[in-house]
Amino acid sequence: MSQRIQTFVLKDIGRTSRFLRRFAGSHTACLAPDGYGYHNAMTYLDVIAGDFPPDFNVAHEDPRWPDQCQCGYKFDNYDDRQVHTRHMYESSDTGEVVSEYVARPGAIWLAPRLAGVMDSKFHIDRGGGPHILIKLPGNHVWDASGKSTNGEGWEVSGDLTCLTASPSILVGGRVPYHGWLRNGVLVEC
Repeated sequence: MSQRIQTFVLKDIGRTSRFLRRFAGSHTACLAPDGYGYHNAMTYLDVIAGDFPPDFNVAHEDPRWPDQCQCGYKFDNYDDRQVHTRHMYESSDTGEVVSEYVARPGAIWLAPRLAGVMDSKFHIDRGGGPHILIKLPGNHVWDASGKSTNGEGWEVSGDLTCLTASPSILVGGRVPYHGWLRNGVLVEC
C-alpha cells in the first residue's frame, strides 16, 4: 500500500539558529552512513532573533570550528568554512520548534526569500510571492512554486492546510520519491 502523509504547516517564529560548518568533498569521498557523500560537520553556535546579519564572521582560529567529519576525516586549512543558518518554525500539529532541516515529511512552509526566484508560470499566474516548500520523504524539500525539470511547474490549489498539486512530484537522489499532493496528503505512487 502507498504511504500517505498528512501535511501540516510550519509557522516562521522570527528566529534563526547559527552553526559553524566545515565541509570538503572534491578530493576524498565520505562514507559516513548518514552523510552526503562529502565531508561535513557543524557545531551549534546560538539562536538569534530575526535573520542572519550579513556582516557576522568567526575567526578561523576560533576553537568552536569543527575539526573532523563523523567518518574521521580531519579538516585542513584549505577545506571550506561557513557560518550556516537555519530558520526556526513552530509546527502547527505539535507546537514543536524545528528548522526545515529536521522537520518531518509533510511539513509545509512559506519561503519569502525565494519570491521572484525561479518562479513557475503557474506561480506567476497566481500572483507570485513567497514560495511554498514541502518536506518529502527521503529528506527532500520540494518547491511547489518553482519550475519543474520537465515542464512549467505545478498547478497548486487550496490553502496551506489542504493543498493539491498537479502533476505528480518526482525527485531523485539517494532516496528517490514519487508521489502526489492531494487535499493536504502526500500519497506515494
